[in-house]
Amino acid sequence: MNEDDDAEGADAVLERLSLDRRTVEVAEETLRVQKRQVWIQAGAAVLPMMALIGTIAYGSWALQRQADEQFRLEIAKAIIQAPNPNNAVGRAAFYAKVFPGRMPPNLASKVSVDEYSSDVDSRLDFLKTVADRGLTPEETARLWTVLFSDEFARGPEVAAFFEKRAPSSGERARGH
Repeated sequence: MNEDDDAEGADAVLERLSLDRRTVEVAEETLRVQKRQVWIQAGAAVLPMMALIGTIAYGSWALQRQADEQFRLEIAKAIIQAPNPNNAVGRAAFYAKVFPGRMPPNLASKVSVDEYSSDVDSRLDFLKTVADRGLTPEETARLWTVLFSDEFARGPEVAAFFEKRAPSSGERARGH
């Protein structure tokens, strides 16, 4: 019986070893599952944090962009409210120099003042000044055509206007 006992003992040892091996395999699988769960839980905690950081960063960027656009809009309003094109170009140049990073550097040079300006204001100022000096309409008309040489200044409408305003010889003699 010695051999049978040895065979039964060897089988029992083998069975126990097999059972122990299976127990170790189950423990290893349990450990792998637990590691996977830890990574999943860590990801579940990190992903919302990353989404929160992304949301805050985007909100900050959008707010900064909106502030920049609002600033540029206010500058544009100030430039547009200039009384004439020369002042508008001057304001644009001023703001471009004062705020170099926030305004296009060639803002003022993009516009040709001559292209958009009109002599009407300066000509009206001229007429007011001449009228204050006591010149007659004929003298004013002659001075006008000498100083302003464009089509409008020499046009028939301007000459007709000055002729209508000129006092007759009888009125000049009486001092009117």
